[in-house]
Amino acid sequence: MRALIDSKKGDIYDEEALRRDFMHLWNSGRFDDITLETEPGANGGLIVTFVVAERRVVPFHQYEGAKSVTVSEILDRFKERKVGLSVESQYDPNKVQRAAVVLKEFLAERGRQFATVDPDVRQVPPRFARNCLQRE
Repeated sequence: MRALIDSKKGDIYDEEALRRDFMHLWNSGRFDDITLETEPGANGGLIVTFVVAERRVVPFHQYEGAKSVTVSEILDRFKERKVGLSVESQYDPNKVQRAAVVLKEFLAERGRQFATVDPDVRQVPPRFARNCLQRE
């Protein structure tokens, strides 16, 4: 995170520089929320703290009920269509929706034009996610 922020400890307080730092962090796509907090520091200075809420990470995917295509074929299609949804990537609801559309189109090509694709996003405990990754 520090690599994305130009301001350093000891710099003179500069709202424009902090605004740029904020935008660098926000545009990285890694955070759902960012706030800046200030508090009085020693010698009349200010302590600026960036408070961030990191985006969740996708620990694994499952494709339940996909009998006419393999997971390998699905992942190849996602790569071909540049869906951007992969294990250990940061969760992005737009990518999940894009994956659903691409998967539905792929199933239709395979003769399953009436197939439904319903993304089911669940938050899982870190220990469960680590165990699933170790089995893949």
